[in-house]
Amino acid sequence: MTTLQYLGISVLFIITLVPLPQVKKIPEGDFLDSSSEKGSCSVVCSVENRRDMTLSWYRGEKRLNQTSSPDLSTNLCFPLEIKLQDKDIYSCVVANPVSNQTTKLNIETLCLQYVESDPNPITVIVIVLVIGLLLCVYCIWKNKDIKGCCVSTSGSPEEEGSVV
Repeated sequence: MTTLQYLGISVLFIITLVPLPQVKKIPEGDFLDSSSEKGSCSVVCSVENRRDMTLSWYRGEKRLNQTSSPDLSTNLCFPLEIKLQDKDIYSCVVANPVSNQTTKLNIETLCLQYVESDPNPITVIVIVLVIGLLLCVYCIWKNKDIKGCCVSTSGSPEEEGSVV
């Protein structure tokens, strides 16, 4: 609650609790993504603006940047571009003198859902070994099949052409 006194008139401002900020991925081709690097993800944190409210992005415990606006008719929106390989924890925090709310950014669910990751080397090795084993089994089976069909009952090739 803030009281302002002017010419003997008291004006009372009531500061309410802040709403929870929303974090969303910015679709490719939208305002921030046009300058985005490959291997990065653009997100935006937004919240309904209220009196004495600030919106901030944090990486871990370090505040990256902050914004506020006296225009209460518009929402506060704050974009951020992050590297996909970044393992830091990002948070969007909205605060006023009375309260604050935090939404943590989950890079894996928000940004990596459509990105193909490099295959696990162990998976590649196992697949190659299984294919190799199947080829060996097939060749051995084929080799036995050929020998079984082509084995002559006579002793030598010269005897095959002679008539008894």
